[in-house]
Amino acid sequence: MMAHHSRPGITSVGRFLASKTLGGARSVSSSSSSFELSTEWIKPSDCDDGQLVVFLHGLLGNKRNVMSFAKSVCNSLGVPGLVVDVRGHGSSQLPSNIASTKSTFSHCVWDLHLTLQKNVPDIYDRELIVMGHSLGGRVTMLHSITEETHRPSHIWLLDTVPGKINGSVHNVLNVAREVATDEKYASLSRKDLTNLLVEQKGFDLGIAMWLASAYDPKSPAGRKFQFDLDVANHLVEEFDNMDFLAWMEEARQKDQVGIHMVHGGANKSWEESGSLDLLRSWEQEHNNPQKFSFHTLPKAGHWVHIDDPKGLLAAVESIHKNEAD
Repeated sequence: MMAHHSRPGITSVGRFLASKTLGGARSVSSSSSSFELSTEWIKPSDCDDGQLVVFLHGLLGNKRNVMSFAKSVCNSLGVPGLVVDVRGHGSSQLPSNIASTKSTFSHCVWDLHLTLQKNVPDIYDRELIVMGHSLGGRVTMLHSITEETHRPSHIWLLDTVPGKINGSVHNVLNVAREVATDEKYASLSRKDLTNLLVEQKGFDLGIAMWLASAYDPKSPAGRKFQFDLDVANHLVEEFDNMDFLAWMEEARQKDQVGIHMVHGGANKSWEESGSLDLLRSWEQEHNNPQKFSFHTLPKAGHWVHIDDPKGLLAAVESIHKNEAD
């Protein structure tokens, strides 16, 4: 695959979204509230340095959640990867000088732009592919919309459901805050927390284990989780004001970026979003998987990279190995 050194400017829909979410279409490097994110490189032997795959995790997660999948992709394609902790997650905690700033998706995009500039000096000589799970997919979409100097050639949206956020997320955040701040939960182990969430809070086991995986019983009160609760709440507030379907429609028709969506077939949020038939019709209409593809993993839930890693890797290979050929 050849490196792409230029891309069309922001679309009209992109500018609309930028004005709503990014505070205007200003340069992503101009925010004084952006900072370099925590990253980890994946460098297979004999890899192609003309490319780079960037991986972004989901809400309340961290780079450890996607690391196994990221290594599989990089080893299969023979390309380097950069796995990133999104703002307020994992090791990308807010510096003290901006800790009081209300975090937005625009900050997440600025952070990513700055992080790529600092970690990849030759970024403009590489073909860029960005893969984001859930929240990471939303950041991926906005980065693609607003990045005028080096737009990705392909983006992968891993169970990033269009539309409003699932109502259960608000409940998860409320319970996480309760556990982090209430003294009666101070001595909980991860196993205790999982049992509490299932037996007393009514969570299903998958969600309980997801939240418990980010829990650190040794941390002080108020910082029991490997994510910043305030940042998470601020980002969730913005979800319902985003309409990515309109942007995707324009982007696929103007051939700006290859868009690849992965649908966890067991995730009921897709049915609630009402977008499945539309997305499938786009794939049939476009009839070019390099530009738009929609992949369903029937038995996978929201965590497609954990529930069906082989199926997900096969989907990625079907696009990028065919393109290389």
